[in-house]
Formats: sequence, structure tokens, C-alpha cells
Amino acid sequence: MEDQQSTKIIQDQNLEVHENLEVVENLEEFPEPKVGMWFDSDVDALEYYHNYGKRYGFGAKIKSSKATDGVKTWVSIGCYKARKFKSTASNPLKPPPTQRVDCKAGINISLKGEKWKLNSMNMEHNHEMDFNAARYLKHNRTIPPHTQYRHELNRETGININKSVSSCQREAGGAQNFTWLEKDAENHLDEIRCHQLKGGDAQTMLQYFIKQQKENHNFFWAIDVDEENRLTKVFWADARSREACKYFGDVVTFDTTYLVNRFDMPFAPFVGINHHGQSILLGCGLVTREDTDSFVWLFQSWLSCMSDRPPNAIITDQCRAMQNAISQVFPNTRHRWCLWHIMKKLPEKFKGKEYDPMKCRLKSAVYDSLSPEDFEENWANLINKYNLQDNDWLSGLYNEKRRWVPAFVKDTFWAGMSTTQRSESMKSFFDNYVKVKTTLHEFIVQYEHALRKKVEKEEEADAHSMNSVIPMVSPYGFEKQFHQALTNEKFSQFREQHAALTGCDLVMVKVVHGVSHYFIDQDVKVVDKDGKEFRKTMKFIVQFNEESKETTCNCQLFESKGMVCTHMIVVWTKKKLTEVPKTYILERWRKDVMRTHTKMRVSYIVSKQKPEWVRYDSLLKIFNEAADKVIFSKAKTNRLTTILKGVVEESDGWDDKCHDNTCMSSIHVQNVAAVNDQSKVSKRGAMTKRKRFVFEQKSKNKAASNKTVQCSDCHANNIQDVVLDVGSMIVTQESANFGESHRPNEDGGMCFYELPKMATESSEAEDDGKLVGVSKNLVVDDDLREMSKSAAWSVSSWKPGNGVQSLWDDNIETYWQSDGAQPHLVNIQFQKKVKLQLIVLYVDFKLDESYTPSKISICAGDGFHNLKEIKTVELVKPTGWVHISLSGNDPRETFVNTFLLQIAVLSNHLNGKDTHVRQLKVYGPPPNPIPHQPLQFTSTECIMYSMVR
Repeated sequence: MEDQQSTKIIQDQNLEVHENLEVVENLEEFPEPKVGMWFDSDVDALEYYHNYGKRYGFGAKIKSSKATDGVKTWVSIGCYKARKFKSTASNPLKPPPTQRVDCKAGINISLKGEKWKLNSMNMEHNHEMDFNAARYLKHNRTIPPHTQYRHELNRETGININKSVSSCQREAGGAQNFTWLEKDAENHLDEIRCHQLKGGDAQTMLQYFIKQQKENHNFFWAIDVDEENRLTKVFWADARSREACKYFGDVVTFDTTYLVNRFDMPFAPFVGINHHGQSILLGCGLVTREDTDSFVWLFQSWLSCMSDRPPNAIITDQCRAMQNAISQVFPNTRHRWCLWHIMKKLPEKFKGKEYDPMKCRLKSAVYDSLSPEDFEENWANLINKYNLQDNDWLSGLYNEKRRWVPAFVKDTFWAGMSTTQRSESMKSFFDNYVKVKTTLHEFIVQYEHALRKKVEKEEEADAHSMNSVIPMVSPYGFEKQFHQALTNEKFSQFREQHAALTGCDLVMVKVVHGVSHYFIDQDVKVVDKDGKEFRKTMKFIVQFNEESKETTCNCQLFESKGMVCTHMIVVWTKKKLTEVPKTYILERWRKDVMRTHTKMRVSYIVSKQKPEWVRYDSLLKIFNEAADKVIFSKAKTNRLTTILKGVVEESDGWDDKCHDNTCMSSIHVQNVAAVNDQSKVSKRGAMTKRKRFVFEQKSKNKAASNKTVQCSDCHANNIQDVVLDVGSMIVTQESANFGESHRPNEDGGMCFYELPKMATESSEAEDDGKLVGVSKNLVVDDDLREMSKSAAWSVSSWKPGNGVQSLWDDNIETYWQSDGAQPHLVNIQFQKKVKLQLIVLYVDFKLDESYTPSKISICAGDGFHNLKEIKTVELVKPTGWVHISLSGNDPRETFVNTFLLQIAVLSNHLNGKDTHVRQLKVYGPPPNPIPHQPLQFTSTECIMYSMVR
């Protein structure tokens, strides 16, 4: 018989010994051991005694065993307290605790034929047994697989183990219902961690880098070791960071004040600003020493990673080693010191009664000086008033004033950054994921999880900017111009400048050589040394060219931050402009720019899970959906519970072999000429026209009967005889029954007939370069091979349930649906350069109407940075397979040689927004055959030239 936990207690009817054994229906009625019990295996016997022990409060283990000719024939299973205790402690007065008390209880089994028989037993224990304490015994503590998965997932997302365990306890109704302890969960995670670090911390990290680069050739990494091969420097950047650097790598901050692991290696991130004003990581490194050589290596690695494009500006602290390295690697880059680091040193540099007024004057000289001349004057007054001529710290700062004083650096674009706090905020963001004992490999993994949240925030801001609108506050056309172009965050900053108009007063206008000079007084709020607020008037000059509308202000806010200032808006309002030059709306702040880094496929966006966890998530999704529908009805809940219990009990008898209801592979039908791409087989009733398999045979023979059918996974022959009526282009009832017997596999697909590919020309009509009616049967040339399965696919956007997998699932009933602004992109990336000759896609205007593409652009290149358009195709209400040749105008250009192929849907029929593409396939020419070599050479000289034509 078989209990709820798959423990088998059987009565063998074929052996010489026959005992009548009571059949037990559940674990609560689990029988006591009896001489003559039969088991399928010794493992089943151990499982039985283990479950029996859990009921009565003791654990079970194998005490000893015997084997004959290498085959186990006798096993003794006993209580976990068996055998005598022998202390090995160095101090006999302090022996360690033990569970062994020489308990003799147990059972003995022996092999009889193919079964195991219980020959003898001892039921007497020499110790007390407690059912409530049985769950604390090591032998009784097991963590279910789905709970292991939850702990692993929680650790990856930064959730502490105690919180993860508390969540499981609450779900189980209390710790008393647990079959494991918190320590067991910790041990499980330690096992996973030790397995990951097998071979050494640095070596594991190196293997991780190699694996990442294999999955995506745009992943960049570099390491450096010392004379003893010890890791000293590391740099890496994923494909998304490298692509983002093209848009936001003009200004970066760099800082190394954060220690990330047990080796105290400083974390050195390169951080930029994206179009929403958010921090974005552009690569990062780990170094053991903060010296010039280390920073030179790190900067050179970053430069190589970013295609030798140095930043225009970089912000660091006052580290002399960094300054030396920057002058060597980035000689033309404007280097700025972090202003915040300088100002926070004031309390330790100046103490005494005059500290507060001196601090107030110093800040005024630094922040309120509009020009270098103003700063020189204010600085001199400060030094003279407080007799600071001999202060070496201030003297050093003054000598380097061009590296930190706003009046000297605001002529350079800094994207709104003046400090390295961007780097430090990025580091504090990692605090939720990185602990004191974090290893190098663990840090990089946690770094991925942290970046995933950054990506989610950027995508959320993108969606917010596209779908929500911030109201305008003025009737002027130039505000609408900014409103339509800027992201919401940047338009909010524009609104702040616009709102400050009330504090500005236009006092005078002077015209010099066609350029108007506007003198503007602005009333600003200032806080004095005592924390009291008072108003202060500051004077600004705006120059406006009447002809070109070019506008500049001496505050240089636009030059340094890329945002127009209040004073420029005052002039535009005075002139009642409806439009300003586009140069005042920087492309890096625009929301209507298609930035390729958001479409990059990287490891921390694409989920990578164990196959069993993927299957678990798939089942859990179905269970949750079912539970949501029935939990409000007691009757429905009871019914679903009964059904699920029945499925669980039935599943104990399932095996991993391929059966009629579980086969997951393709079926091979021999001696049949050709078949189109497969569709799912209807389970019941007659197959619809869409779901029928369509076969074509080039010979005059119109039928193929009684063919051998074989499952490619389990290799079972003659699963079902198939009769194909080629003349009527349908599948007979036998094959329909075959489809019925092979039900959906775990991926939602069916077991299909997989036939040799032979086809004829498609009925494709062209009218002035526009593709119209096409065939519903996929037909391609014999000498073409499909390249789709050897590529990595990604799309610019998708609706839940209609993702990229719908493009190549061989099912025209499913479709990829975009979600966002046009163009809608499909990216097909190959690990090596390949030759492509034909693109075939399935679209259906009759079903999809306004979702059907009307204009498609094909681009190819080595990467996203150098894509070139090779063809544009217009579709006119297509229904079926559309063939797009990649051949050029030159007859010799029969294919495209590329790493990356991008299909862009530029517009849809009826001006539709989102698009539907039901299938997409890419074909290339066959590989060059290996030349036949009739002669077998043995000498090196002949072998060298044997392949020369």
C-alpha cells in the first residue's frame, strides 16, 4: 500500500512467504512494524520507520548493512539514539552533549528476490519519547523544496533570514506546524553559498564574469592580480551600462569611500544622471589600494569599456591620487572637486567664537558670487576680516579654486551635479543588499539585484512621463514647447524657474549692436548665521538677440545644469515668444527620444531560475488563480481541495517517462515530404482550419499511410499510426487522435509532428513595393535554414502574457503585443556574425485590424551603436505569412552579414498604436560544405596547403 508520503508497504503475492497485512489509509493509522512486512526497497523501509518514529517521538537511521558481490542484501534500521557514546574531548571532565544512549530498538530487513522483508525487530526503547519534541530532532527536520526556493529568493532580494522564516511561520499557522528550524534554513543558504564559492572567492567571481560575457558579448570585465596571483583590482560593466554611457556618460562622479566586503575593498562606481535626474550606474570597480596606479588602471579600463569616449567632466573628492590619474587618462576632461566634502570640513578646521559668522561669510563668497571677480573680492574681504592669511587649508583651497568654486566651474555642463553625493547615494542604495561578510561573488550578485530596482524606477518614470501630464501655468507657447518635450521631472524643474518670476523685476533695457541687455533684480531668501531669514536683492544681466532669439544669462544656469533660468524666462515672457530655439531643450532631458539602453537584454532584468523553480512558479500561478476564484465560497473551496488532494495522491504513481498525457517532445513522421510550422492541436471536436497540419509532397504520390511515429524524447515507437491525406490537405482522424493523446506540455505547447522541411514558393503578391495578400501556409526554399533558435530575442515593450516568446512558439493563435510609443522594436542578437537572407512574419489584418503593421523597417549592424537601415517594407492589409528578402539591389548581395538584426514597426493600419505580430522567423543560406579531400596527407607541408583551392 502507499501512504500520503509515498512510503510503500506492500504484501508480495509472488514470493514464497505470504502474510496478510492490514491496509492503512492514512498516516494517523500508520501500523506498527510486524515481522513479514514487505517493501519495494530498503529506502522505502527507512522512510516507513522514519515516519513511524515521527509519530511516536523518535528518529530513525541506518545502523549497519551487509552486501554480497557488491549488492546490498541486509540492512539494520534503528533508533537515532543507538550505539554507545565514546567521548573524544581533550578534557574528560567536560564531555560534549550526545544523543547516543545505546538504544536497541529497530528493525532488520533482508533482500528476498526483488523485495525486502522485515525479518526481526525490537520495539523496546531505553529512553523517553516525546511526540511534541520529535520535530526538533535532526532526522525529522526537512525543508520542503518550495520553501527552499522562497528562502533563496528572499536572500537574493535582500530579505533577512529571520524575516523570511517569520513569514513562513505565519503562513503555516505557527512554529509548531513547522518541520524545520530557522537554523536549518541558515544551513541551507550556507550550503548554496559554499557551492557557489567552491574553488575560491576570486575564482568564483572570475567564472561569473566569463558566464556573463558568454550570455551577452557586450558584458565587459577586467581584473588585475599581483605577483602572487592575488586579486588587486576589478572592473566590470554590463551591456545596459555601456549603452547608457552613450547618452549620459558626458558627466560622471567617482568616489571610493565605501567598503563592500570582508576584504575591505573600496567600491568605486562611475555614476551619471539619466533623463529623469536619477542616478545611473555606468560601470564600477573594486580596488585594494587607493593609489595613482590603481586609479590609472581603473580609468583606463572604463575608457576601453566605453569605446575610448572619455567624459567631458568628472567630479571626485580631493584625493591627490585620483587627480594624478585623471590628468593622465582623461587629459581633456574638466575635473571638479566635490563641494560638499569641502564644506563639511569647516567645523574641524575652524573653532571658536567667530566660527558662525565666518562660516556664513565663506558660504556667501562661495555660493553667491556670480563671477570670478565677485569671488575674488568676497574672498579677500573674508581673509582680511578674520586674519586668515596664514591658514594653510584655505590657502590650498584658494590655489585650486578653479576645481571647486561655482563661479569658476559653471561655464561647464555638469548635468546639475556639484558633489559626489550621487556616488554616495548609489552606495547607500547598495547597503540594503551588501553586508559586512559579503564575499566578492555575493557582492556582484547583490549588485545585480540592486540595479534591477534602479531599472524599475527608470521604467516607472518613463511610463509616468508618457502617460501623465503636468498642467501648464502660462498661456505662452514656449512653455508648451517645454511641456511636450521634457520628462516630468525636468518639466517640474522648469516650472520652479517659471514660478520664481514673481520675485523678479525688470529694471532696465539697453541695446548694443542688435543685442538687448536686460537688467533684472531678483528678490531671494537668505538665512543668516542665527538661522533667521531675510530678503536679499541680486542683480542679473540677460542678453537677447532679437534676430536669432539666442539668450544668455550671467547666472549660467543653463550652461551648467542644462535648464533655462528664471531670468531668461522673464525676457521670453516680455517678448511674448511662442517658440524658443530648440537648443534650449537638451536632448538628454527629452522624453520622446528612443534610448537603446532601455532595450538591452541584461542578466539582472532577464529572470534566470532553476528549471524546477520555473515549473514551481508556473504551478503556483495556476493554484493562486484557482484559489482567488473559490475562497469566498465554502462549497467551492471544499470541492477544489478534494480535487487537488486527489491529484496529489495520483501524482505519487507518476514517473518521469514520456506518456500519452505528459509527452513534451516532437514526434517524427518518416517518409513524408514537408510540413508547415506547427500549430497547437485541438483537443476535442473537429480541428479548425487554423489548427490543421498542412502537408505538401513534391512527388505525384498523394498519400502516405501507416508511417512509423516516434517520440523524440522517450523514443517510444508506434504510439499512433498516422494516415496523411495530402490531396485534401488535412490530417485524418488517426492523427487527430494522436494529437489528442499528447496533451499540452509544461510550457503550454503540444507534441507536434516534426517533418523534413521541403516547400515551394509562397503566393506573395507585390504592388509597387507593397506586400498585400500572402499565403497562410509557410513555404520557403529548400536550401534555406532557420536561424531563429540560435539567437537572443528582445522586444522594446510587451503586454503581460504577450511577450517575445509568442514570436517563435510556432503558434499563430498567440501573438506579441507591444505596449508603448512607436516604433515597436524586435531585436535578434547572434553570438557570432551570421548571414541572413529572408525574414518571414505572420500577421493577420482580419483578426488584428488596427494592430496590424503597415510599415516595417529592417536594420542590421554589429550592435545597437551602429545599426543601419537596409530595407523598408509597406504592408497592405496582409493576412498570412509575409516574406521579406534581405537581398540588396546588387545581384551579388544575396544576404546580410550581421550580429544584430532589428525589425521596427513604424506604423499600423488605421493609425493603430500597439502592434500584433503572430510569428517571426529568420532564414539564412546553408553553411559552406567542407570540401572533399580525396587524398590523406601525412607530412606537415602537404597538410598546410591541402585546403588551398
